[in-house]
Amino acid sequence: MTHSNLQTRILGLLDDSFADGLARLDPSTGRLLSQNGQWAIGEQTVIYSFAYLYTNPASRHYRNDAALQVAIKNGDALRAFQHPDGSVDFLKSDGSVWGKTFMPWPIYPWAEAYRLLRDALDDDRRARWEQGLRLWAEHAHHSLTPESRIHNIPAYDAAILARLSQILDEPAWMETAKRYIARTINDQHPDGFWAEAGCPTTLYNLVYYNAIGLYYCFTKDETALQALKRALDFQIHFTYPDGPCVQTVDGLVKYSHKPSLFGAPAMLHFGEGRALLDVIVNQLQTHPSAIALNPCLTAACEHFPGGDRLPIPQTSDSFVSVRNG
Repeated sequence: MTHSNLQTRILGLLDDSFADGLARLDPSTGRLLSQNGQWAIGEQTVIYSFAYLYTNPASRHYRNDAALQVAIKNGDALRAFQHPDGSVDFLKSDGSVWGKTFMPWPIYPWAEAYRLLRDALDDDRRARWEQGLRLWAEHAHHSLTPESRIHNIPAYDAAILARLSQILDEPAWMETAKRYIARTINDQHPDGFWAEAGCPTTLYNLVYYNAIGLYYCFTKDETALQALKRALDFQIHFTYPDGPCVQTVDGLVKYSHKPSLFGAPAMLHFGEGRALLDVIVNQLQTHPSAIALNPCLTAACEHFPGGDRLPIPQTSDSFVSVRNG
């Protein structure tokens, strides 16, 4: 497997995170625990990383049985937490429950882990996992109607539905996903953002950007490229030199010193995006390694197309940009 330098560094971050992720998994339940010892359903997203490291010959953890077992336990925990209709309780790490949900956050990494580990699963477990993923996908398929409002979470649902269409050979799901992604692309502001509460956003914009980026990784549907290019231009001009999002654009996003990894699979396809991802990876190397066990970073590593990096403001000595006066 040929790696660019950036791809190799991303894989190194994932490999370096292995021990920390392993230590955070409760072996009796398969749940990844939060720092307070509790767990949240939305945080169960490391399964893809473990599966990817296990199946990637370039990883230091290739064919490491511990990686396989932790992925299996986490997948079993996700399936066990589902209700008969495929929903889960929206359990937060503080112990509060916000009702039933079909949230996408744990589903995408679970779907990719199923794809990577399908042949390593016993027949019963493979069938249970597939049934759980099908339950979620059927809900998304019926929920993403032509009348559905455009929002960041359904956009992510659509990208996952496209992937599950490929994994589970369900062409009707792909048509639903394409239709919603097309509507999402059409809803993008010419300046490269999707409005939330009538405003441009940075962090929420990355969820849309990530969804369309993943969709392009899966389908190579070139109708997505112009939207990805516009969104990248917006994010570049509202990202601090060390990688975090500028927080003051919209009043919705608070400052965080940690860069978001949403959007990593979308940045790959452009020289400027690879340069921005390089800035983010540099910053990640100064933070605890657990942040690298992230499905967006894992997807970026798996789908990395290679290519040069182009200059961006974050790597310039100074830069001035005026947008809309």
